[in-house]
Amino acid sequence: MELKSSTLGMICDKAGGVIRTGPFGSQLHESDYIEQGIPVVMPKNIIDGKVSTEDIAYISEDDANRLSQHQLRIGDIVYGRRGDIGRRAFITAKEAGWICGTGCLRISIGIASLIPYFSITIWPNLT
Repeated sequence: MELKSSTLGMICDKAGGVIRTGPFGSQLHESDYIEQGIPVVMPKNIIDGKVSTEDIAYISEDDANRLSQHQLRIGDIVYGRRGDIGRRAFITAKEAGWICGTGCLRISIGIASLIPYFSITIWPNLT
């Protein structure tokens, strides 16, 4: 079997995937947050490869529909793009439909013959 080198962008292009930042500040304002509704994943919610609901923000269903291009899907990987940029989480059925927050980056691999979960696994230092 021959190994091929490819960038994440090339893989997403070939497989119909996407790399997208969360909504810009002009699309989602602090005044849009409510006490209950659709969760919005921020970098602070990405802990140990998972999404923590502790202190998570919420928006209305109408706002979530308006921001549907930022909706998380099963198999997506969400990264923090501010602060500790090493934070990343694999999106499961529990988080499907939630919104990728302003400070995050969403990667959807597409229909590639890749398993996205392994993209976030930390491999031991082999040196």
